[in-house]
Amino acid sequence: MPFPWNQIYGCGDRLCHQKAERSFFINENEMPFCSRCTAIWLGLAIGIGFMLFYKIELDEKFIILLLIGVVPLVVDGVGQLFKFWESTNIVRVITGLLAGGICGITIGIIVDEIKTIKLKSIL
Repeated sequence: MPFPWNQIYGCGDRLCHQKAERSFFINENEMPFCSRCTAIWLGLAIGIGFMLFYKIELDEKFIILLLIGVVPLVVDGVGQLFKFWESTNIVRVITGLLAGGICGITIGIIVDEIKTIKLKSIL
């Protein structure tokens, strides 16, 4: 497989279970990440991109938003782990986008806070 696809599929081999029934296929080729992991990565990119244009303060409202974004993924994942239900790819994508997006925003907030601390230490 040519570069960069060999690198991307290698990351998928190391970071994701790649179960066929939980993955997307394009042209009969299984994607390197399952549907949930794909959505988490996409959500991270969207969340970090959002933070390039907006500034969000770390406060109680954000902590609640963080829980709202992550709890559905945890509930769905734990429910599948203990075989209470088998989730669909649509549910996996929705929970992955929510969790990835809020984690991307969290990364943006952390970077903003580090910049602020460094700026204060310089002055």
